[in-house]
Amino acid sequence: MSSEDENTPLFNRTNRGTSHWNRLKKSTMLIRAAIVFFILAALATGTCLLQRCLSQGDTLDLSPLDGFCSHIDSIQPNEYIGLRRAQESVLNQTGAGTTCAQVDLTARHIIEKGGFGKYFTHRLGHGIGLRLHDEPYMHQGNTHQYLEPGMTFSVEPGIYVTNEFGYSSRGYRCGQEKMVNWSR
Repeated sequence: MSSEDENTPLFNRTNRGTSHWNRLKKSTMLIRAAIVFFILAALATGTCLLQRCLSQGDTLDLSPLDGFCSHIDSIQPNEYIGLRRAQESVLNQTGAGTTCAQVDLTARHIIEKGGFGKYFTHRLGHGIGLRLHDEPYMHQGNTHQYLEPGMTFSVEPGIYVTNEFGYSSRGYRCGQEKMVNWSR
């Protein structure tokens, strides 16, 4: 990188007009790009619009709230708490011998009980192996695959209400150990 580039704002060097996912893939400054990803992904409303391109002039609120670096409206903490309950339930109640469908349904039941089932629009999680997204896949249709001792998998319940907000809460299990938890 030339000294000219060093004085150019990082935002402009990461191909403004492309989604933040593409910026991460294409960036040669992986550490800086990863930091930008986590900061720029959160808009001032506490939402993360995954398909939206960032634009120059976007307002970002970097105030931490319970470990989340953005502002959350007062009407949204109940949804966030519901996601955390769903995640904790899965992390505490599943283990070897549980079907992947049951892992998903454990979280889905709690989210549905909170009135947000129709906004939980994707699978709960996936295995972590040689690739980040690997088998086994935690979804309600995966009734024939069972968790085995030592399997590592993600637990990522999410609620996405179009044009209002979106939350996902991430955790990981490796065998009987809960690994990492963070939310966005």
